[in-house]
Amino acid sequence: MNQHERILLLLLFSPLMLFAGLNEEINSLLYEAYGNECQIELSSISLSAGIIESIEKKCKQKFYREQLNCYTITTESGDRFTALLDNVYGKSLPITFLVVFDEQGTIDNSFIVKYRETHGYGVKSKEWLKQFTGKNQKSGFTPGTDIQGVTGSTISVRSVSTGIKKLTLLYNFIQKK
Repeated sequence: MNQHERILLLLLFSPLMLFAGLNEEINSLLYEAYGNECQIELSSISLSAGIIESIEKKCKQKFYREQLNCYTITTESGDRFTALLDNVYGKSLPITFLVVFDEQGTIDNSFIVKYRETHGYGVKSKEWLKQFTGKNQKSGFTPGTDIQGVTGSTISVRSVSTGIKKLTLLYNFIQKK
């Protein structure tokens, strides 16, 4: 195999390897939060143009992609949760985050899976993310009013808060299906 063929193979399989690493990280976060015995099932959700337009209009934030990864978590006690993975832009790079909902559409947990910016790491804090727990589609997500800010993380706080609100609205469309 020559060097050009190796480069081509690397380019073809790099996205798969990156997702595999990301998926391992997500599973690790979910096992830590919901127990090593929980069952995690991954699926993909394609968003229709109508759903995208409706939610983007309400949130004033675009979806990063038209397809989202969805995780169904079933705990050992039989409780079921749905987790949605999405990205938002920070100042210049994507922030990958995961929001876990109970069956009523209330946020049970949220995680920053990948933070790529050089500043604003405060949004990764478990303490900061805890303030989303218990919120639903009717909750406020306005930084400074409903959501505490983080010094040096203004753009990330706004992006992540709006992104979580966006997934909260999307959850209702998913449940209707």
